Amino acid sequence: MPKTSRILQALASLTLLASSGSALAEAPSAFLKKCAPCHGKDGTGAGAFKGKAFDFSKKTPSKPAFTKAVRAGKNPMPKFDPSKLSDADLDAIYAFVQTLKR
Repeated sequence: MPKTSRILQALASLTLLASSGSALAEAPSAFLKKCAPCHGKDGTGAGAFKGKAFDFSKKTPSKPAFTKAVRAGKNPMPKFDPSKLSDADLDAIYAFVQTLKR
């Protein structure tokens, strides 16, 4: 790959990271408010439903599976329709939980 192409690719990556920074900054707040009570602050499932809530440190679901579980609910998880959790917050939470996998 020519040096110019590598530089342009690196700049594009940095631009993408900078533009997504605000979503990542919002995620912990939305996650702590809506998700942490059951999934735990660290996303390990160590909240109110110990062992029954999804552990994001072991696996990150696909975006469609995550969205379906959040919007439709999955026993014992309640559903979070857009009136309870905005699409922007959902996207921010998903971006955040992707960082939790160990």
